[in-house]
Amino acid sequence: MTMMTSSEQPWYKFGKNLAERQTIEIRKNRMSIIQGSQATKLETNELSKNDVIIAVMGPTGSGKSTFVKIASGLDTGIGHTLQSCTSTIDIVKLSFPEYSDCDIVFVDTPGFDDTTKSDVDILHMIANWLRDTYRDKILLSGIVYFHRISDNRMAGTPLKNLHMFQQLCGTNALENIILATTMWDDVDEETGNQREEELKKKYWRGMLKHNSTTARFTGTRESAFALLAPLINEANSRNAVRLQNEMVQMKLQLQETSAGRALYSKMEEIVTKRQDVLKRIRDEMTRAGGNEMSMLLLLQEYQELKMQLNSAETDLEAMKLTTGKRMVNTVTRALGTLFSKPGKVCTE
Repeated sequence: MTMMTSSEQPWYKFGKNLAERQTIEIRKNRMSIIQGSQATKLETNELSKNDVIIAVMGPTGSGKSTFVKIASGLDTGIGHTLQSCTSTIDIVKLSFPEYSDCDIVFVDTPGFDDTTKSDVDILHMIANWLRDTYRDKILLSGIVYFHRISDNRMAGTPLKNLHMFQQLCGTNALENIILATTMWDDVDEETGNQREEELKKKYWRGMLKHNSTTARFTGTRESAFALLAPLINEANSRNAVRLQNEMVQMKLQLQETSAGRALYSKMEEIVTKRQDVLKRIRDEMTRAGGNEMSMLLLLQEYQELKMQLNSAETDLEAMKLTTGKRMVNTVTRALGTLFSKPGKVCTE
């Protein structure tokens, strides 16, 4: 069979091959620049207004610190267990001395399910950092929010983190947010695609309507920078997040902000669940031939909710939300009457 020379190739194939070669060349150049970068840890007071500052947020174990390590090449310590790796705000600067005086800065934040700090401690930490940098006229270029695609449902911790994240950001900054999925190696492609579609259509729908974007992080440096490309390209388009506007412009206390009130909402939800469990316990007590195993499970659920409520109350006290304390006392007194009759079950 006679081979065609390049001059004899159909024009559309030549064009396609040229485009492919150009794409490959761009990737090679980009990776060459990235490989020539230098990474160092920074303190907040060392940040510059010219830096491309990207905050990294999400639940514990979602891949935040792994992403920063792979993107920057600097190991800040990665957790491979349920123990939280990032309990402080870590800042890593990536410089490109041979190519640019513009540095990329990663701000690695702890999740609201940190194993060593309470939710209110984490919120205080992030809020203070955002407030202080905003006062210095330093704005984020964007935020990457991470979610494990290996999670088979959006509930509990992931949902709580997402809710707090949305309250913290508000709507003005949503166009500078990338919703990134991780842990693709832990699921088959079909399952991963289905979960990703559910996230887009249900849980992330509101954020995507305000021009947030989605991306996949597959664990490589090229994947990391492909994910960051939109934020780097639009680095001059910066918006303050809602929490910054509330605390600095509106001069609200943390407990008065949308994110602070989200903690209060969490406590109301726990109280409602606790009421339901107490009612079911009472129904089980009055039912003839009640199921002993059902009663034990209900009591166990009650104790877990009690612990969550105590934790939420501690958080609210730390934020000086006295209204929340009054609500807890009122509800607790009201619920206590359920067991004030003969034959009550001791749940203390």
